[in-house]
Amino acid sequence: MRKLSFLILIISVLFISSIQSVFASHTTSVELLRLTSGFYREDWPAIYKDKILWVAEGIIYIHDVKEKTTSPFFEGTQPLTNFYALIAYDGRYIIYNQYDGVSYNASVYDTKKRKDIPITSGAGSHWATDYDNKTVAYIDGGVCGKLYAYDIVREKANLVTENACGSAKISKDIIVWTFGSNIYGYDLKKDEIFLITDNGGHPDIYKDNAVWLHAEAGFTEIHLKNLNNSKSKILHRTSEYGITYPAISNRYVIWGKTTAQDVAGLEGIDLITGEVFEIQEQGPHQNGVISPTIAGNVAAWMAWRTGNGDIYGAEFSK
Repeated sequence: MRKLSFLILIISVLFISSIQSVFASHTTSVELLRLTSGFYREDWPAIYKDKILWVAEGIIYIHDVKEKTTSPFFEGTQPLTNFYALIAYDGRYIIYNQYDGVSYNASVYDTKKRKDIPITSGAGSHWATDYDNKTVAYIDGGVCGKLYAYDIVREKANLVTENACGSAKISKDIIVWTFGSNIYGYDLKKDEIFLITDNGGHPDIYKDNAVWLHAEAGFTEIHLKNLNNSKSKILHRTSEYGITYPAISNRYVIWGKTTAQDVAGLEGIDLITGEVFEIQEQGPHQNGVISPTIAGNVAAWMAWRTGNGDIYGAEFSK
């Protein structure tokens, strides 16, 4: 009898332990990183693999998440003409925006050949918004204008549409953007524009999955649509706080969360398990708007916690 009771106890302990292990394996662990604490604003975060880049007083810095080291990107003088804003880095090319005191222009710096590749020139506003697969998306005209796709290899710009607003995003062969409440996509290979939704804003894309914000009846929702099969679903829905600028990677979608005026933090969802998790708690933030970026399981953003812009990062694991 005692042996039977002992056996039942052992089985119970093992069962509870296995259940706890299953729940633990589905819980996202967040390592929050504060990467800067300077007196002036640091901004324009970008991610390349497990490295986070940003701009501080006109200089590009790079932080290795694995090695936990930070250094200026360039040794010696930074060779970027009229450098203003960092957009992306892919291990070879730096995509950035220039400002000469009058006009904004987009450019690429080839770190292998050590030379600039001008994308645009002349008066006005020509602003690179995103980059992937050797293609730069940029808008000619300011907040709204003509959207172009610039092929770095061929050094050729292709007009996508006459009417685009906000920050156009690109992943592989698809560019997404807004005009009014419509979100459109463009397939670079097929040379084809298509409607993604007629009620959305602030889109982002990873491969064939597009995400965006949708507001209706007092609720803010994050929608996801697979562009291959046209299946859509609501990832997150709330009426208790505001959501800003969702960003997507292969496994995660993250977004700014604001519970009050001039207060914000960061939240995310695991696309496999559906778990919604906190990345950065609510805290002081000028205007309550956070626009994060993510690649794989590494995220980066600028937050106004100290009255000036600081760069934060996070690494997610199971």
